[in-house]
Amino acid sequence: MIIKKFVVFEGIDGAGTSTQIKLLEERCKASFQEPKLFITAEPTERPTGKFLRQILGGKEKVSAQTAAYGERTELLTKLKTA
Repeated sequence: MIIKKFVVFEGIDGAGTSTQIKLLEERCKASFQEPKLFITAEPTERPTGKFLRQILGGKEKVSAQTAAYGERTELLTKLKTA
């Protein structure tokens, strides 16, 4: 799979990344006919993302590699089906 245009917003909680993503999404929808957008955030709201939130909150303990691998695998699967 080749992704022609890929935009990433990075920032700590409260930095405004979600706001900027929403603004970009609105702009794309207003500027292009049927824009093909795939918007996601990490950790996701899917089961792996919820589990990762528990890890980050100290409620579960796993290695950093295990946590990162699981979330990335879930995202890649979602991208392939989009």
